[in-house]
Amino acid sequence: MKKSIQSALAKYFVISGRAGRPEFWWWNLFYITLLVVLVRLDMRFDALIFAGVAHLPPVPLATMAALLLAPAHVAVSARRLHDVGCSAWMLTVGLIPLIGWVVLLWFFCKPSVGAVNRHGRPPEGIPYF
Repeated sequence: MKKSIQSALAKYFVISGRAGRPEFWWWNLFYITLLVVLVRLDMRFDALIFAGVAHLPPVPLATMAALLLAPAHVAVSARRLHDVGCSAWMLTVGLIPLIGWVVLLWFFCKPSVGAVNRHGRPPEGIPYF
């Protein structure tokens, strides 16, 4: 898990290359867990400070984390699509509600291309399956 997260953060803006399933899914687990924890902290601090003044509490920590990690999230998703032999432009399919998300999920779950493809060699140093 640590190697996958380090790899995703080290390639913060790098869209070229490939990311295997472990790197992609460990990164997503880290990303979603971090955002959930920060939303909970934001809600706790909002309840302490404002005592229910607003109906929807602000979530500044979660918002800042999501914005700061968004480039890494997009980059690892693009590299994952490269790993299955697709273009990173396939991420735009996710703009189609529900159907686009299912299509992207299918591509993200697909087995990696074990050989060299047009996006390069399979990733090294991370368990590859």
